[in-house]
Amino acid sequence: MLVGDTLRNSASRAPDHLALIGRSKRLSYAEFEGSANRLANALLGLGLDKGAKVAILSNNRPEYAIAYFAIAKTPYVSAHCSTRSIASELTYVLNRIGAEVMIVEAAFLPVVREALPQLDREPRLILLDEAPDTQGVTFIGDFVEGFPDDEPEVDLEERDALAITLTGGTTGFPKAVLVSHEARYASAVAAAEEFGIGEDDIVIASTPLFHTAGLFVWFGTAVLQGSTIVLPPAWDPVEFMNSVEAEKVTAAFLVPSQLN
Repeated sequence: MLVGDTLRNSASRAPDHLALIGRSKRLSYAEFEGSANRLANALLGLGLDKGAKVAILSNNRPEYAIAYFAIAKTPYVSAHCSTRSIASELTYVLNRIGAEVMIVEAAFLPVVREALPQLDREPRLILLDEAPDTQGVTFIGDFVEGFPDDEPEVDLEERDALAITLTGGTTGFPKAVLVSHEARYASAVAAAEEFGIGEDDIVIASTPLFHTAGLFVWFGTAVLQGSTIVLPPAWDPVEFMNSVEAEKVTAAFLVPSQLN
């Protein structure tokens, strides 16, 4: 199965079920699916070649989730950049993968602009939110305007490339790891069985979506199962506990440093 199909199936089963909870946005599965389709169709409108890299640099938020699934519905490959990257690291990563498009949160525009002069190819910048200086970027609302929310018509296979995540880079620059639709679907199915989460669960995504564990093992599994997903933008133990209480969270994926 293709990763994009997991969202489509969950939206088909329960379109009105709450899918994403952000700080200022709540989306049903039907809204999540429609937004992903619209962005996918807009990206296809760029006419890029199969395998073109679309980088994402953002904190956890509903728009990140939409971008990931939008790219999964195209022949392009999403590349997930660490929000902790300094300009030299970002330059290395973007040059290494050859990103043609970058979807970025306004908070990270300064580091992106610092990296731009050193890039072999300047990617088209799509902004997830409002910013005081939008020179050289396209706001995502303008980018998707006029495109339909229908399922994109593309020819994809399970072994096609899906995404690139980056290693931690503790001994040098981060390494790019390419994964397929088949691999990430299989890991989501296995994780769903292991964790035992389902449509009635309200899960919280407290590890970064730019990380393999946060994106594929936890978030992707929750979408496969049709769970409700709370997306706090960054780790904060007080906000975490407040979200757990306010949203009646039933499942969380945490690393030891967060538990401590």
